[in-house]
Amino acid sequence: MQPCIERELIGGQAPGRYAPRDREQAMLSIANDLAEGLSTLRRPGDFFASGTIELMAPLLEVAGVGPVALPLLPVQAEQLVAVAERAPYGRGEETLVDTAVRRTWQIGADQVRIQGKHWTRTVDSILARVAEGLGVDEPVAADLFKLLVYDQGCFFVSHRDTEESTGDVRHPGDRAPVDLSGRRFGHAP
Repeated sequence: MQPCIERELIGGQAPGRYAPRDREQAMLSIANDLAEGLSTLRRPGDFFASGTIELMAPLLEVAGVGPVALPLLPVQAEQLVAVAERAPYGRGEETLVDTAVRRTWQIGADQVRIQGKHWTRTVDSILARVAEGLGVDEPVAADLFKLLVYDQGCFFVSHRDTEESTGDVRHPGDRAPVDLSGRRFGHAP
């Protein structure tokens, strides 16, 4: 389905101005094409999924730090920063570190273990609810991309995330900050 919009210039008007009747026909054609496309959806979903769930704190372990207490203790926050590196950001094909754009720390997923008695069941429950809310029929998985450590004064200027892996689904709340003793910490999927 590729909508085709024919346009006729009205004599005497500036280029780019179209006859009102052609605009109406074009809008009607677009509306019809959109309705036709939407009618082929097997299972509609939303642009977002939300909800609440009781969450037991998982067991978090970081290489070079060991088990990490949750809520996070200030001394362990300092230990996390000590094993972390500055988090870069992407600009086109470039990967840059600029603390005027992004001032935060990162620890690679290969250095982090998240587990716990109820952790797998909790994540599976969240994923099922997200898939249902988004109208996704295929299996959905959660992969830890990196652990972000937001120290006091850390930030990431407003930006648009890019796909980290094929089929990546992101959301504006992909960081879960916890405020403790003037420090903010979060994670990214």
